[in-house]
Amino acid sequence: HLLNVAVDPGWRRRGIGERLIRMLFQVAQKRGVQKGTLEVRASNFSAQELYRKFGFREVGVRRNYYQGPTENALLFQCDIDGTPLK
Repeated sequence: HLLNVAVDPGWRRRGIGERLIRMLFQVAQKRGVQKGTLEVRASNFSAQELYRKFGFREVGVRRNYYQGPTENALLFQCDIDGTPLK
């Protein structure tokens, strides 16, 4: 379960988030992890786009999951099958 991926706002849109996820997948593959799961704010479209790039798909909603402001979380999952990432 991926708990948090964050990039300082001043450093966003430079591929750092992609590199972090790529490294996470490499470690997960080496450890035999088969599935990845995460939650993302329903309004965080840029993060959703990044996760979809890595094969994550929306599988559910957690109502009122986030506070300040209250917002739903989208539940995403992906298979980690050992296929090398591009």
